[in-house]
Amino acid sequence: MSEKLKKLIDYEVIMPAIMIIFALSYFINVSDNPRTGRLFPQIICIIMLLLLVRIIIVNIKSKLISETGSVEVTGVEETVKSKKFTERKGLVLFTFIVMMFLYYLAILLVGYIYATFIFVVTSMLVLGYKNKKVILLVTVIFLLVIYVFFVLGFHFVLPQGSLIKGL
Repeated sequence: MSEKLKKLIDYEVIMPAIMIIFALSYFINVSDNPRTGRLFPQIICIIMLLLLVRIIIVNIKSKLISETGSVEVTGVEETVKSKKFTERKGLVLFTFIVMMFLYYLAILLVGYIYATFIFVVTSMLVLGYKNKKVILLVTVIFLLVIYVFFVLGFHFVLPQGSLIKGL
């Protein structure tokens, strides 16, 4: 393998490539099973595949022209910065891993709607959003879209949680 190719292939290219393999295998699996609803999973897989390919292209582009110091991404000039894994990023990553575990437990206890409200608000605060009106508006709109799409559209029952079921 050439030295230039080795520089291009790292976790930012390998992980999306692995995810493409999983998405393709899931797409094939769903397509082969005639007894299940296939349309929605197929649409999600196609969207996921397109986004993963875009991620790979953007990452390779940014690595190829990192010597020049700038890259054109989605029409906006952005400066390519070094991709050091700083302590702040590590702390945010660890915080999100813990938050996802707590989110899962909260869904089991208080249900999807309340747990998601708390999770989205907390996530936005951890990511540095300070405008509380925007945080609440985004969270409420997100929950309304999920509710309308899944409960009213697909007639799914969202998890209610063990504490809510007892009321």
